[in-house]
Amino acid sequence: MATIDWPWAILLCRFSDLAGEPQPPSYYAQLFTENGTGGVCDYWHTVSCGTLDLTGSQVFGWMTMSHTSSEVSQLVFPGDRGKLVQWGRDAAQANGLDLSPFRSVLVVQNFGVDHGAAGNGILIVHGNGSLCEYGFICHEMGHGFGLPHSWSANPDTVYGDGWDVMSFATTTFQFPIAFEGAAGAATVGLNGRNLEALGAVPPGRTWTPPGPDFSGAVTLDPLNQPLLGNHGDLIVKIPPTATRPTRPTQSSYTVEFRRKAGWDQAIPQHAITIREIRTDGNSYLQPGMGAQFVAGDRYVTPDPQVFVQVTGLDAAARFATLRIWDIPDGCLRKEDSKPQVYLIENATKHWVTSPAVLFALGRTWADVRAVPDGGLAGLPDGPDVVDPPSQTAQVPDVFESSRRGAETDIRAAKLVPNFTGAGTWVASQSPAAGTVVARWSTVTCRLRGRAGPRP
Repeated sequence: MATIDWPWAILLCRFSDLAGEPQPPSYYAQLFTENGTGGVCDYWHTVSCGTLDLTGSQVFGWMTMSHTSSEVSQLVFPGDRGKLVQWGRDAAQANGLDLSPFRSVLVVQNFGVDHGAAGNGILIVHGNGSLCEYGFICHEMGHGFGLPHSWSANPDTVYGDGWDVMSFATTTFQFPIAFEGAAGAATVGLNGRNLEALGAVPPGRTWTPPGPDFSGAVTLDPLNQPLLGNHGDLIVKIPPTATRPTRPTQSSYTVEFRRKAGWDQAIPQHAITIREIRTDGNSYLQPGMGAQFVAGDRYVTPDPQVFVQVTGLDAAARFATLRIWDIPDGCLRKEDSKPQVYLIENATKHWVTSPAVLFALGRTWADVRAVPDGGLAGLPDGPDVVDPPSQTAQVPDVFESSRRGAETDIRAAKLVPNFTGAGTWVASQSPAAGTVVARWSTVTCRLRGRAGPRP
C-alpha cells in the first residue's frame, strides 16, 4: 500500500517573560519526527497499518513569542485556543520560517492553562519537562489528521469509545510510558472507521457482504498491530445496501478484532468490537460504552437484522473467526448440523418439506444459506411448505396510506417495501396497484408530509 507522507511543523515557543525550555529540541525531534525511537512517529506508523509517514516533520525553535505569560489569563478557552496557536505561527514568521511545505502545524508552548486542537493547528502546553502526555498528544494529532471524536451508543456519548484514541482520555484504556526520561500515559490505537477515514486500510483487507441474502465466514487479523502475515481481513463493513430492504437510517456497521498487545496492551482482553457509522460520519460503539464480544457471543443489528457471531479467537490471539448472516423475507436458511431447510417469510420460518417443494419454489440448493446452530432459534415456526405456493403476488393499493400501514400491506402480499423521500404518507407507488409481479419483488413508495388528493 502506498505511504501517506504527512509532514508536521513542530514550533517550540516560549513566552517573552519565561525563558525556561522544558526539553531541548532534540527531545521533540525524537518524539515527533523520527521512526525507531518509540515516539509518535512509531505510534502513527503502526496504528495506520504502516501507511502514515511523519518523518518529513521538522522541529523549529525554541523561539520567543512577542507575548507574556500574563496575557494567557485574558483569554477564554477553548475558544481562544486558536489565538495561542497563532502566536506560535507569528513567532515562526518573525523567524523567517516558511510553513507552507507542512500539512499540519503543532505549537509547543512552555506555559499554559489549556491545550488541544484549534482550527489553525494543535497546541501542546509543555511546562514540565518530566511529563510526556503521550496519549493526549496522539489524540490531538488525530484531529490534525482530520479525525473526529468517537462515540458510544445507548445513550450516545462523545468520548465513549474506550477502544479508540479519539475518545482519549475519558474512557480509553491507558498504560504508563516513558520517553527520554519523561513519563506519562499512552493509550489505544484506532478503530476501523478512523483507519478507513485516513485511507489506511490496505486494499483487499475489508470484507463486505455481496448483497442481501448472505451468510459468510470471516477471518479477521487484529488492528493496531504490526502486519505479520495475513490470515484474512482487517475490517468487516456492512453498508446499508447490504440488507433487504435497504437500512432506512443509511448507517453502516463495522466489525474489528483487537489484540491485547502493543498499543492495545491495556484493553481488557482480546475481543471483537462493533460500531455503527451514521450519516453524521461519526462512529458509535455498539451496543454501548465498554462493549466487547468474545467467542460464543452474538450481536444483532437493528432491523433489518444482520447477525454477527464470534466463533473463535486463535490461542495466540493472532486472528478471530466470525459468522455473519442476514434473514431477509423470501430467503432460504438451514442450521449447520441440521438437514431442515426453511423459507423465511415475515420473520417466521416455514419448513420446506422436500426437495420437490424446494424446486417448485423455483429455487435450488445453491439458494440455501447455512447459519450456525441456533441461528434460527429466534424465529417462530409457521406452517410447513407442503404444496408448491404461487410464485406471483398482486401489488396492493397503498396510495395515501401511512408508511406503517403500507409496509404491513406490502409485506402481507409477499412483497418487499422500499420507501423514498421524507414524510409519513405514500404519495405514489411503483409498480401500480393491481400489478402482478414475482413474489418478493420490491414495491417503491415515495413519501410526503401529509395525505392529499390523488395525482
